[in-house]
Amino acid sequence: MLNECFYSGSAVGFQLLAYGGRNDSVITRAIMESGNSVPYRGSYGTDYYQPYYNTIVNNTGCANAVDTLSCLRALPFNTLNAAVNTSAAGLWFPTVDGDFIRKYASIQMSNEEFLHVPIISGANTDEGISFGPAVVNSTAEFAQDIESMYHCCNSR
Repeated sequence: MLNECFYSGSAVGFQLLAYGGRNDSVITRAIMESGNSVPYRGSYGTDYYQPYYNTIVNNTGCANAVDTLSCLRALPFNTLNAAVNTSAAGLWFPTVDGDFIRKYASIQMSNEEFLHVPIISGANTDEGISFGPAVVNSTAEFAQDIESMYHCCNSR
């Protein structure tokens, strides 16, 4: 159910940030390709995703359940996947939930709240061009594109 824009390198990177970098001696090394611990669009808080969650709950018949999350977890994969894919949520990124992802990645990194293990991080030639706007004709368009991509960071 991961969005096609959520790269495996980011998934590895978020494991390094998990639980404030708590070391359970499970991960001893990491390789990240095409992504890292800091998502290019930032991490969003739970408030950002709440309307999308509500849509998924409503589209699956779980809206009247006492525990909507348990209801969603009990659904067949195809039912839940169809609801997620039609929720109009766009891109899904890890959520700063205070538990698995305790703070914004940049803050955790600054505070050294990450798993300290050897890593290899890589990228492919010109892969970064797919993350930027195709055409920017003015400073105003550039500012608008940056704000729409990183709006979560402006409120900090």
